[in-house]
Amino acid sequence: MDVLEALRRPDKWFLGGGKALLWAPPFPSYLDWPGFWDEAHYFDHVVERPFTVALLDQTYQCLALKPLSRDWRPSELTTAWMAGDLLVSERKALLPQDVLVSELSIWNPTDRPVIVRPVAYTAQRSTPGIGDHVVADVSFDGSAFRYVKRQQISLRGQELPVFSYKVMLGADQPPESFAGQLSEWNSLRPEWQLTPFVERMSQGSLGDELRLAGWNNDGLVYLGLQYSMEILPESRGRLVLGCAVGDELGQLLLQPIELSQESWREYFDDLPSLEVPDAYLQRYWWYRWFGLRLNTVDHPGGRARHPFVAEGIAQFRNHISYSAQAHALECRWQPSRAVARGSVLNFTEHQAPNGAFPGNIYAQLVHSGDMYLANWGRAVQAIYALDPNDRFLAEVYPALRRYAQFLDDERDPEGCHLYDVINQGETGQEYMSRYQAVDPRADHWDELRLKGVDATVYAYELQRALAWMAGLLGQPEEAVYWTSQAVATCQAVRERLWDPTLEMFTDINPESGQRTGVKAAVGFYPFMTDIATHQHLGALRRHLLNPDEFWLPFPVPSSPADDTYFSPWAEWKGKRHSCPWNGRTWPMTNSHACDALARASQQLDPSLQPAAAELIQRFVSLMFFDGDVGRPNCFEHYNPITGHPSAYRGIDDYQHSWVVDLMVRYVAGLQPDVDGALVVDPLPFPLSSFGLERVFVRKREVAVRWEAGTAFQVLIDGREVHRSPERERVVLTL
Repeated sequence: MDVLEALRRPDKWFLGGGKALLWAPPFPSYLDWPGFWDEAHYFDHVVERPFTVALLDQTYQCLALKPLSRDWRPSELTTAWMAGDLLVSERKALLPQDVLVSELSIWNPTDRPVIVRPVAYTAQRSTPGIGDHVVADVSFDGSAFRYVKRQQISLRGQELPVFSYKVMLGADQPPESFAGQLSEWNSLRPEWQLTPFVERMSQGSLGDELRLAGWNNDGLVYLGLQYSMEILPESRGRLVLGCAVGDELGQLLLQPIELSQESWREYFDDLPSLEVPDAYLQRYWWYRWFGLRLNTVDHPGGRARHPFVAEGIAQFRNHISYSAQAHALECRWQPSRAVARGSVLNFTEHQAPNGAFPGNIYAQLVHSGDMYLANWGRAVQAIYALDPNDRFLAEVYPALRRYAQFLDDERDPEGCHLYDVINQGETGQEYMSRYQAVDPRADHWDELRLKGVDATVYAYELQRALAWMAGLLGQPEEAVYWTSQAVATCQAVRERLWDPTLEMFTDINPESGQRTGVKAAVGFYPFMTDIATHQHLGALRRHLLNPDEFWLPFPVPSSPADDTYFSPWAEWKGKRHSCPWNGRTWPMTNSHACDALARASQQLDPSLQPAAAELIQRFVSLMFFDGDVGRPNCFEHYNPITGHPSAYRGIDDYQHSWVVDLMVRYVAGLQPDVDGALVVDPLPFPLSSFGLERVFVRKREVAVRWEAGTAFQVLIDGREVHRSPERERVVLTL
């Protein structure tokens, strides 16, 4: 399969190379202009107006471009225009060397030669002494501009040090003329007639001068490069322009689009391959892998020393602890576990003095003023199950032990083995009834105290993981201690968070010591673990599978339909919000709910297996515009009644959940354990066949295949180790 072709579509524009630079403007204004005038992001910093291109004719008049088409693949964005008689096409790409590339091709269908004079230019804010943006060290070396952009911003009320990065703007040939011009503020639309170059160019040249000092130095720095193309009759002219951020152009402009294609194909070719006849599952498998690489940041220039997946585009392009647990689960299936391990190591290396992990790691700032509760124990064990690296365990164990102690000291001062949530943000799930139940002003971001189901389940998973790690690392006394902690936490959840009348796990108000009785999707989290038993299955049958509560047309809403504050419209108390959890369907919630129902169906009640398979299928098919299999997406949240995404936020490809991991473990059934056991136990998806190939578990290549009416097979290193006529649970040892 050519994955680039399989993901092809006309309505997308995001480009990335897996390093520090990303071009994914949420609300682009200038997609139908050549070049990149809409913003890019370098780490979490905005790169404004990298460049655009004006096409001038031989009389130096700007050619009007009439858009014809747009076509996207992960490796490039192709746009076509008519310019009079000329057909102009452009292929945009973002190379893995953090270079934005525009390859212009102009077809002359006439019987006469044509002269076209492209001018590539940028307009950069420069406000020395005022604060936020400064252009410095501008130079022209005969072929390209170089400059340094310095930004000083405040983030979360804290003024950051100056952030600097180098920029190089050039082409695959020297320009005929150049200019640098300082200007007072004017419209920042990419229109040629608004530039300070237009009048001089009418004389035949940009002037070959750098005039970047005025009576003051505040304003806009315009940099322009003018080229010339003589296009013969029925012939094509080509010009490649590039903007390198943080690096040099080098020879990257010789075959840039091919370089981008090769980089993406190499990435896809190295990944596990899942083949299924279900069009939604098949398309989303590869689309999810696209989204993970799109948001990967693998560059030593920031505070995160290890590669990681940013939670999303724009303001979410940083390492966020709440989503890091999801990235560890997904990226562990890559042939290299560097990103999966980096999802944990970046936080253990920036641990706060009290043992908490920071909420965000930005390029310049580690924000330890807040935090997100996350399932670190499960993340570490999931990585180890595929790649048993004791050195990794030794690195993270001390930090995870300190984090667990922080939870005991500061989030369970009573010693009751139920753990506090102290504000609505740190669960990653704000604006919900569960917080209002303990504090009517919780939605004002007042500090609160809530013994949370999610916080306690995460603590339990961590305690179990620490006991296991201590045993492997030769610390038997600590293994005994953490085992006893986990047993006590498990007992506390079963005895105090379980409401036998409601048949639901709910939070506790620590002031009263009483359960809140508020139903929320986090109440299903214990089913991801062995906390939940047969006696708790009523939570799934009575609530999760109830079409009047959670089993809505597009499940699973974070709050049920009978909740006092329930709104499918993203409204909280009458106002549409950015991130409401009072009834929207969030992929992050769905990841947990799918795992919870699937585990319960395999460990507690096999009759739930069809529902578990259905939920995963409905989850995946939710993330397509209007059910169009050719247009997958991943927004922050969706309407559980209509399925509409939060497009008003503009944040597509939001990596805030796990999907690949669900497909591997429950469609193909591949479930490796930390003890070396390889369980293969696919759910009964209504599929006539499937094939999972190129999966590496403990350095062994594993494949799982199913063909209805033929055989169910498991292969290790190409050798068949199991065959049966039907899908069934298989336990092997690697």
